[in-house]
Amino acid sequence: MPKKKAPPQKTPSNATEPKANASLSDPWISRRNGLWITALVSILVAVWIFFQGSESVSFGERLLWSFVFGINVWLVFGLVYFFNRFLRKR
Repeated sequence: MPKKKAPPQKTPSNATEPKANASLSDPWISRRNGLWITALVSILVAVWIFFQGSESVSFGERLLWSFVFGINVWLVFGLVYFFNRFLRKR
């Protein structure tokens, strides 16, 4: 004869449950790791743009455009970071 399952235990009404919104506001990664990832991505973008440039374009111009695109990664990161800080005043 199969045993009956015990009914689920009731939690007290004053038990603290984690808030669903609190986990969304927590950072996914640490600031240090985020800066490393941003640096790596900006360097990779700059290198990729440099090597994808047309060979008819001079070396200096390809270097300039790769630098501009690498800096744009940091510009987007900075704008998003400060916009986020503006919305979530601590």
